Amino acid sequence: QPLDFETTAIHNIVFQAENPEPLVPGVQYNASSFATFTLFVTDVNEAPQFPLHIFQAKVSEDVAIGTKVGNMIAKDPEGLDISYSLRGDTRGWLRIDPATGEIFTAAPLDREAESLYRVQVVATEVGGSSLSTAAGFHLALTDVNDNPPRLAKEYTGLFFCHPLSAPGSHIIQARDDDLHSFQFTFALGSESLQNDWEISKINGTHARLSTKHTSFEERVYNVPIRINDGGRPPLEATVSLSVTFCSCVEGRCFRPVGHMPGIPTVGATVGILLTTFLVIGVILTVVFIRLKKNKGKDNVESAQGSEATPLRN
Repeated sequence: QPLDFETTAIHNIVFQAENPEPLVPGVQYNASSFATFTLFVTDVNEAPQFPLHIFQAKVSEDVAIGTKVGNMIAKDPEGLDISYSLRGDTRGWLRIDPATGEIFTAAPLDREAESLYRVQVVATEVGGSSLSTAAGFHLALTDVNDNPPRLAKEYTGLFFCHPLSAPGSHIIQARDDDLHSFQFTFALGSESLQNDWEISKINGTHARLSTKHTSFEERVYNVPIRINDGGRPPLEATVSLSVTFCSCVEGRCFRPVGHMPGIPTVGATVGILLTTFLVIGVILTVVFIRLKKNKGKDNVESAQGSEATPLRN
């Protein structure tokens, strides 16, 4: 076994010598048959020691800041005082009393971000060689319903071909980040919508949005829907679905391209082109007339020059 100065500093070991053959009657072993071996254990400075390698605790994720969640105590073999600190507290959720080893929450906890929070507690002896040791602290967070429900994805591009030949429907899915949140209820966001729309539950996560008639205008309808997660306490959120009633081509919604700011209309474009051609025509006409006049003038001057030149014999 390992020697421990703090437990036993001196070990006295007694050796006895015996004759391999039995002693003759009347002869007994005396003090010369015994020897004492004394072992002196010298002290060596040792690091503090925790009774466990990992400490575990469990709290609800909604505990108040400053709540005590654990207490880790180490002992120094030499009896020195110990200072405690945290290592690996990446989220800044905890703090520790450096003198007592008590651990408290320092920020709001979030099970959805991390359900089992792992840090290390470091015990360092005060004075001496400042030796230290570490043990794990695992904090398990229990769930609280603190996330409202939402749609499982972005529902864009929902449409019905106009005019409707029969009532139609679309299926939607809800979710949230809380544990075991699979019992959603669905309802229309306003009573005024009940004449046109109907929302019916399919299962704990899906619902069907249906039209109740076929007399819809060709436009976009925004349909608010309330989703309740049924938790404790129950949380509810209202989402809005945009549903377009449009003319269809081969089963796809056809939307004519509207006028875009900064881009001329067809009439304006034709007017611009005609004006451009007219200006070009005027310019070409002026150039042609000037060229014709210059050519006529050159012909006249050439004729006059020929008449004035005397004939040589």
